[in-house]
Amino acid sequence: MRAQRRRIEYQIPREAEQENDWLEVQMLEVARERHASAERQRDAAEVSETLMARLDPEDRLVLVLIDRDGFSVKEVSEMTGWGQSKVKVRAFRARRALRAAMKRMLLSAKRKQGGKK
Repeated sequence: MRAQRRRIEYQIPREAEQENDWLEVQMLEVARERHASAERQRDAAEVSETLMARLDPEDRLVLVLIDRDGFSVKEVSEMTGWGQSKVKVRAFRARRALRAAMKRMLLSAKRKQGGKK
């Protein structure tokens, strides 16, 4: 039985009506997963925007250029007129601030959930 579960041809029903039902269920599952994935992406983008808004504008600029847009430290240094070490330090501190803000947000959410139970 275990070997049959691993082989997909045994999982697909042989009769036409069962096959149609099986295909419909599979399509619904895929649609549900896509919808859930899109919701998670929207939620993640919303959280990301909220956290990024808390950063200093210069820190936000450095993170966007390096992490989102893929520019190198040297390129960001040339664009901003700052030294490479300043760009690196700003990126490091901004990431650290984001991690701390995320931890606070998660702890706050856990406390709220704990209070509702």
